Amino acid sequence: GVLLNLLMFLKSKFETPQNLSNSIFKDCISAMLKHMIEPVIGSKQTLHPISDFLIKLVDKSYFEHNLINHAVIKLHSPKSYISAIFKKDFNITFTEYLQIYRINKAKSLLDSTNMSINDISLAVGYSDIKSFRALFKRYTNMSPKEYKNSHYQ
Repeated sequence: GVLLNLLMFLKSKFETPQNLSNSIFKDCISAMLKHMIEPVIGSKQTLHPISDFLIKLVDKSYFEHNLINHAVIKLHSPKSYISAIFKKDFNITFTEYLQIYRINKAKSLLDSTNMSINDISLAVGYSDIKSFRALFKRYTNMSPKEYKNSHYQ
């Protein structure tokens, strides 16, 4: 779940190191370590229930639009508070986490299906193909088409 998404994000950044800033690297490593040691140190450092809820929400409904607004309604808490809690627990924003999750799902679909890039964009929660392509390129340093072609060679 969380650990795999953070590792995939770091991997994509290492593919072109000029896109890997020290702060991104530090934040991802910090979030991964926090996630890995949490079971060892027990209840003293558990995830905030809001962060736990958001992770489960993404796992279940990553393809839906406005997930943070669903969380606001369900948790009866302001967006700024929910976002701050998530950022504190993982050192990345909820939006970044959702984007990484969706891009990893898109990569999986590109690898394992013959779906069109437009259909994959819709399947992972992006109604605007231009936004999807831009985010995909930002996180993988290649377009969805380039990614698909590189995995068929």
